[in-house]
Amino acid sequence: MPVKYLGWLMEIIYEDHSGNITKRRIQVKSIRSGLIKADDLLSSHMYISRIGATGMPSDPIESVG
Repeated sequence: MPVKYLGWLMEIIYEDHSGNITKRRIQVKSIRSGLIKADDLLSSHMYISRIGATGMPSDPIESVG
């Protein structure tokens, strides 16, 4: 995954392990070995997900970096 996504603010929609649809606003901190690590901007928690689970948008909401 290209480093161009680092620092991006993104809004993602995904299905969690319980089957709930969740929408989050995240800022990408690192992408390594198929994992995205990001800050969840609403809860102030670290968000970690496999890249295949979320996909990556073609355009950021906002680039900060």
